[in-house]
Amino acid sequence: MVLNPESFDYLEGDDTVFEQEPLQRLAAEGQLMGYHHSGFWQCMDTQREMKKLEELLSEEGDTNFVSIILIMVIVIAIAAIFSEQLKGAVDAVFGQLTEFIENKGQKY
Repeated sequence: MVLNPESFDYLEGDDTVFEQEPLQRLAAEGQLMGYHHSGFWQCMDTQREMKKLEELLSEEGDTNFVSIILIMVIVIAIAAIFSEQLKGAVDAVFGQLTEFIENKGQKY
């Protein structure tokens, strides 16, 4: 999920459940957009998921590797479109992405 900084104005505190009132308000105000991706996707939120991606990369070679890179680039591009404040974060991620590509994931 990519959010504009203004989306955080919908949070009233640490106890706010984002998927309830804030997200419902954003939807009611027409502030939600979606993108249908029909290609390869694998979450990488945990070390277990990262290892699964590494296994896919080693088993199937460059096909999934390229898909992973493209998905990361798309997410970053969408985030950059929504906020100039993300420039530093985008630069950092692209730096890490470049290092990952150069090392073909060996370091990770």
